[in-house]
Amino acid sequence: MIREITSRLRRNPRYLWRWVFDRVYDRYFEWKLGISTSQRYTLEQLGIDLPGGYQYQPISYGDFRQFMKLVPIRPQQDVFLDFGSGMGRALCLAATHPFRKVIGVEISPDLNAIAEKNISRLRHKLQCQDIQIVTSDATTYAVHADVTIAYFFTPFSSDILAKVLDNIARSLRENPRQLLILYCGSSIYPGLQSQLVNCPWLTIRSETILPTGRVGTVYENKMWTGG
Repeated sequence: MIREITSRLRRNPRYLWRWVFDRVYDRYFEWKLGISTSQRYTLEQLGIDLPGGYQYQPISYGDFRQFMKLVPIRPQQDVFLDFGSGMGRALCLAATHPFRKVIGVEISPDLNAIAEKNISRLRHKLQCQDIQIVTSDATTYAVHADVTIAYFFTPFSSDILAKVLDNIARSLRENPRQLLILYCGSSIYPGLQSQLVNCPWLTIRSETILPTGRVGTVYENKMWTGG
């Protein structure tokens, strides 16, 4: 904890107090919801050899709650897809909203097993009951025709993101529709943001600075929209 505070003070002292408050907020919501999603895991700890993959780290509760205020959810219509869903924090929080379906794609079977337990503990409090967790490499996952919101919390490198975006584009070409991409990132991974900014079929719909200082950006497709 001391090392993390020192590092953040050196990098961006403006947001240090927000980060400290967020750590307290994080523990409160873990207790309130009765789930366990805070622990970080490296790919080595998970026994995964994935060049371009990053360690598991969940989004801040405060960041996710504020980010979702930018999303115009159509109750019982929109389908939320989390790439790199880990222990299921974003899945649990998304399912407190009136999505028709929530899907998580995660390469680690161990993290998926934990996510299943977390969802089971929280299910009686969720608005969305249709939650699916898929063990898969994101680059080979075929995006379903009903997915309307894709969410990324810096789960992998820009090279992998490019392949995933190609898969999303393929899904849109085959089944034209309006789709939003939610990306939460930081200056540590500028290549990820540039991959989205330079994507020819995407445009920025809205953007906000989140409580921890991260940037939350909502993109929408300007091609294959279905009219």
